[in-house]
Amino acid sequence: MARKSVFGQTREQELRNFIMEQMLKGGGWAAALFFGGLILAVVLRYVGAAMIGA
Repeated sequence: MARKSVFGQTREQELRNFIMEQMLKGGGWAAALFFGGLILAVVLRYVGAAMIGA
């Protein structure tokens, strides 16, 4: 269950906003790489599953 924060956002949106802020500051390149890799891994997993299932 998504818990609402002070600003009425979900934790996920809050985290995404925080990551964007860090990247804009220039110190978040490691976070950008990490989350980019995470997203890529998820996408590849779904694509792979779809190809195997087809």
